[in-house]
Amino acid sequence: MRKYVLMAAVATAVAGMSAVASAADDDFILGKESKGGTVQHGSEFNMKARVRLQPRWDYGDLTTETLGGVTSFATQSDLYIRRARLEIGGNMTKNLTYGFVLEADKSDQKNVGGATTKLHYAYFNYKFDDAFGVRVGKEKLPYSRVSLTSSSKQLLVERPFSTEAAKKFFGDYYQTNVMLHGKLAGGMFNYYADVADGVNGGANTRGGPALIGRIELSPPSLVEKGRSDAHLGKGQHLTLGLSYGTQQGAGSATGEADYTLQGLDLSGHWQGLTAQAEYIEMKTEPSTGLVTKPKGWYVQAGYFIPGLNLEPAFRYENFDHNSERADQTQKITTLGANYYLKGHSMKVGLNWVHHKYDTPALAKTTDDTSANVVQLQTQFYF
Repeated sequence: MRKYVLMAAVATAVAGMSAVASAADDDFILGKESKGGTVQHGSEFNMKARVRLQPRWDYGDLTTETLGGVTSFATQSDLYIRRARLEIGGNMTKNLTYGFVLEADKSDQKNVGGATTKLHYAYFNYKFDDAFGVRVGKEKLPYSRVSLTSSSKQLLVERPFSTEAAKKFFGDYYQTNVMLHGKLAGGMFNYYADVADGVNGGANTRGGPALIGRIELSPPSLVEKGRSDAHLGKGQHLTLGLSYGTQQGAGSATGEADYTLQGLDLSGHWQGLTAQAEYIEMKTEPSTGLVTKPKGWYVQAGYFIPGLNLEPAFRYENFDHNSERADQTQKITTLGANYYLKGHSMKVGLNWVHHKYDTPALAKTTDDTSANVVQLQTQFYF
């Protein structure tokens, strides 16, 4: 019964947002998107500053609780700040850009603890020309389309479960790395070749660096101008992405392992219609011979309704926590909508998320094989 109550709540909220939607098209009800404040010095140096805040409310089967030795889902609510970030970046010279981001994410979220301010990004990028550039610093590793897309431009409130797991595969997804990159034929062919610290086993870390590569292919006239899950009814693109990463013999003297990741993604949009799908597979093979091989895929789509500035969206995902064993699959269905008051600078997203587990153990409970959560998130990005 709870499942249908939550679905009704989502439907009611979406209908309410439609009722108050503005007839704005390009400028939205509160005007065009903000781009931050910029300070210019001389002809080349500039600095742009932006602040992003994402207040969030979740309700449903959020956490587990133990009562009399029996663990089960607890229906409750949680109001917190999902993301809080200060972003600074710009040009040092015509070809040298930089970025610096501080974050205090998940402030006051239950079972997470108090948020601490930490360095999210810090990098320099030198572009010799479109075909060749070098980026050095703490940044994302180049794999997974949805993970490489800024969280400010997500189609749904949370990214897929499978790609979030993949972000932890080589240690921190935001880690010190050196990346060569470039665009050929006007962006029809993009490449990324990365050397990173990779899995960190502590003081006795062994193994070489993580080596990660990605290519993106687009047909003529369908090159994406800026990576996004939600293009708000403008333009079109079609991009095929392939990723591969490996790190050999990483870990410590008591637990060395070989790490391999491969992924395939296809994304596209045509005016208001947007869709993408992604498959990602990871393999950890310790020297003991035990193989752990999680893999997953998702498909998602949305449609931006011009005039209403409303975007219904959905995602279906299948994630196998270890494909070398039976009954390790988690299926996730997400339904929702976004309402844009000022483009991505000010928007509201409402999702209903249904998790279905093969066994209670996957849900970390003794008797539950499903969970339902409603997520309501706003974004202020100026």
